[in-house]
Amino acid sequence: MKISWTSKALFDYYQNLDYLLMEWGEQVAIDFADHVNTIIEIICEYPDIFPLSSYRGIRKAVINKRITLYYKADEDTITLMRFWNNYKDPEKREL
Repeated sequence: MKISWTSKALFDYYQNLDYLLMEWGEQVAIDFADHVNTIIEIICEYPDIFPLSSYRGIRKAVINKRITLYYKADEDTITLMRFWNNYKDPEKREL
């Protein structure tokens, strides 16, 4: 299964990593990246494992209590849409 990252997903991901590095240190950032990779591997194997979101055809995987990954699964591609901070206004989510 091919993984595709939107520019928003990349921006969100690196913004989260930068925050973790500055506030919590290298090990916490590494743990976050490892956990994201594990979730992506699970999605590749079982694309429909996580529930549908309120956006048509887009699923959501909780990375941790603060971050949710929104993704779309097509026949041969998983598109990572956003790594959304759950404390932000959901009206500004823009998937």
